[in-house]
Amino acid sequence: MENRTRYLLLGSEVMICFIFALTAPFVQLHFIKLVSPSVYTVSMLMSTTLCALTQTVLQTKERRAIFRKYLMLIMVLDVILMIGVNYIGIYNISIRFLGATFMNSITSVIWFTIMREVINDTLSSEKLTNFQVLSQSFQSWATATGGAFAVVLSYLHIEWIIVAIVLQCLANLVYAICDYNAYKQLLIGKKG
Repeated sequence: MENRTRYLLLGSEVMICFIFALTAPFVQLHFIKLVSPSVYTVSMLMSTTLCALTQTVLQTKERRAIFRKYLMLIMVLDVILMIGVNYIGIYNISIRFLGATFMNSITSVIWFTIMREVINDTLSSEKLTNFQVLSQSFQSWATATGGAFAVVLSYLHIEWIIVAIVLQCLANLVYAICDYNAYKQLLIGKKG
């Protein structure tokens, strides 16, 4: 794996982990107060069921190959869904929970599974383990740092839910762009 590809993958993971660790507590607490127990329960059930169905579909290499052809479309759909669900979800909390369930259980699962497969196809043995450990380390540090900033922000008593949602949507967009570029580079490196 080329350094540029490694930097794209690791940098985008650091960015998304930091942003979500920073913003998720505020976003989750804000919306959980507004949702009814029945909508929350249905969204949890749907999430588990849709995730299981998606992962069942992705069990074979042949099926994953079909989704690989449409990875860019899946990433674009995921980004658009996130923006749409968050925008509509400000006004209709049920849509936010049910829409996020769909996005997290289908498009995100497909996206991350395909990326993991391409990385696994590129690296092997010790190199794969080294990259996975490095990636998990970077994610953990970014999450811890974002969480520490979130603690500081929680003492400021400011209402910044819209900013937090916008940051999450932008982070998802940048993550998709970086992942797709890394995906293309990994495929080129594999052919070359």
